[in-house]
Amino acid sequence: MQNLEAAHKERQRDLIRLRAHARDLAKNNAYMRRYVGMVSTHIVGAEGIKLESAVLGNLKKPKEALNDQIEDAWEAWGKSVTVDGRLSWCEFQHLVAETVATDGEVLIRMVPGYKNACRFALEIIDADRLDWTYNVAADQNGVRVIMGVEVDQWGVPQAYWLWTTHPYDYEGHPRRMRVPAAQILHIYTEERCRATRGIPWAVPCMVQLNMLGRLWTSELAAANAEADRLGIIKTQAGLDNLDDAGDPSDAATQIQTDLASFIGLDPGLDVVFPNLQHPNSAFPEFTKALLKGIAASLGVAYHSLAADVSDANYSSARVALLDERDTWRRLQAWFIRNVCAPIYANWLEMALASGALQVVVADPSKICCPQWWPRTWEWIDPKNDIQASILAIRSGLSTYQKELGNQGLDWRETFRQRKEEEGYQVELGLHLELDMAKGSTTAPSDPADLEDAIEPGTPAAKPTKKGAPDASA
Repeated sequence: MQNLEAAHKERQRDLIRLRAHARDLAKNNAYMRRYVGMVSTHIVGAEGIKLESAVLGNLKKPKEALNDQIEDAWEAWGKSVTVDGRLSWCEFQHLVAETVATDGEVLIRMVPGYKNACRFALEIIDADRLDWTYNVAADQNGVRVIMGVEVDQWGVPQAYWLWTTHPYDYEGHPRRMRVPAAQILHIYTEERCRATRGIPWAVPCMVQLNMLGRLWTSELAAANAEADRLGIIKTQAGLDNLDDAGDPSDAATQIQTDLASFIGLDPGLDVVFPNLQHPNSAFPEFTKALLKGIAASLGVAYHSLAADVSDANYSSARVALLDERDTWRRLQAWFIRNVCAPIYANWLEMALASGALQVVVADPSKICCPQWWPRTWEWIDPKNDIQASILAIRSGLSTYQKELGNQGLDWRETFRQRKEEEGYQVELGLHLELDMAKGSTTAPSDPADLEDAIEPGTPAAKPTKKGAPDASA
């Protein structure tokens, strides 16, 4: 039957159960735990999504000193960004990514005037504190409250109705309070028009995850029953000789040893055990089929989720990873747009107002020019990636900023470091030749590579066919 309910009605009915189930899976299911870790690893990366300030002077020459000052102030603030002082900027990004994947949503409160150098800090708020039971009909201006989110007639959030403490912390005596939307970042992925709340990312594969769990439980129970079989002893003379203490009227007498348990039966009695044979031969393939469906719903490769590369080769793994990495890039762009960019804009305004950033500017938006560099991925042979980057730069299709940024490096810092190293080499009288364009210690073996190795201005010698006389001889 087609679901004709509004998005908020549907989610109001199911949200709490879905979130509780997703949290249970994240704690107790190995594959869900791995996916949550993959979200954090591939969206945020080991060192977090890095900032590069790109303020331009008269639209031509970069303001190096200003960019360095902004980046230094951001890095200093990033050592402790939360109101409790426990999380760095990188750790904060990891927690947000994992929470959104598990719960489907998370709230970030921006706290201006906090007692740090920039007078700005962040508070990450559990989605349970956004009162999903609070709903108010629209007034004459079209303002209404949907599951704790106050919106105007166009659906733009105006405020969030939060519990002062967690609603299940009964000793906290929670009270409902209204927090303006300007202070709150409500992070979730839009999966349906006018949906005011987010749902866990694992919802489409919860059925398959439950099926897999039940399958493993059943197979384990059957395997235990197979392992716990009792031995049967039959005698022609009865059981009196086996167990003098036994009651002759008993139909069976059990004998316990250090190795196993045996049941002795009187003549005429028999016991038949079913042939269990568990786990059966179809168990691995059925498990793999379920995991492939789970991986497909999560948008990741099967061998990445299951950590199983037994059936993968270089070509199939590369094709699967290309599709998976497109998913991660899309989520990286979503994370930068919804988390990094608004936090940076508010931080910059407070850093200027507090004096932590010593810059005189009338409009902070004039110097709000962030360039964000998320993590990238390398293939098995990074040499090909490096050669492709060099070719793209030389052909004018790319820049040092982009290629170095994709590696998580600041191009200005890299250039400065290289200049310092080259000056130190000259000072010590060293000559370390690393530029492949100026020479090579090995001769190319392929004729096509031979032409690339010839210095500009030198006529290229055409290779001759095998056995043919050389025309220049």
